[in-house]
Amino acid sequence: MIWKEREGSRTKEELEVLLRRLPKRHAQYGQVEKDHYAEVAGQAGEERFDHCYAASRLTFPHLMLHNVRLKSFRIFQMDSVMITRWGVIVFEVKNMNGRMLFNSHPVQMLQMKDDGTVIGRKSPLEQMADNEWLLEEWLREREILFPASSVLVLSYSKQIAENVPASQPIIFSHQLPRFLYTLPVEKAIFSLDEMKELADIMIAALVHFVPKPLCDDARYPIEAMRAPRRLVCRM
Repeated sequence: MIWKEREGSRTKEELEVLLRRLPKRHAQYGQVEKDHYAEVAGQAGEERFDHCYAASRLTFPHLMLHNVRLKSFRIFQMDSVMITRWGVIVFEVKNMNGRMLFNSHPVQMLQMKDDGTVIGRKSPLEQMADNEWLLEEWLREREILFPASSVLVLSYSKQIAENVPASQPIIFSHQLPRFLYTLPVEKAIFSLDEMKELADIMIAALVHFVPKPLCDDARYPIEAMRAPRRLVCRM
């Protein structure tokens, strides 16, 4: 059961407006286009996850919350959170092209794009570990003892992940229905009412993301976001 729907990306909408206003010959047009593509890809990956979840016919009680943003020691965001009778499962959805090489010393992910470009990024595994830790602290602050685990979800099977630890659950979106269907249903330690109470507490504590206006973002040209000047004809 979906307890909280997924919202669209406000940043994506703002970048679309900027692309319409920014001349293609502008020096920063290419960067804006890349940022917009990343937002579109991220949203498409989440939508595919949602589609595959909808195709899952789960027989055990659960509550699904999308785009959960909370604050513990700091603010943290989780793509999708499933509350079950035996614990919380956090899904981190990634939609990136090329190969993803997970390094452990230092902890980092190298994205090797199809055009040969190599980009160093924060490892999703580190992000998931941080989120799991922050979620457990957030729960502990409220004297709620729900065990948490994490699953990395790659949107498409064309994505190549290398050096992922064997202990880290990782699936493609199309594998989600079977993954959920074959979850080992452990002994229930929470009632449905307790699950709903936790879901409601999460929703009440949500930290809503309000991005600063793009015209205040140093990455983008402020003049592109200003209202066009009106021409006045004098007779």
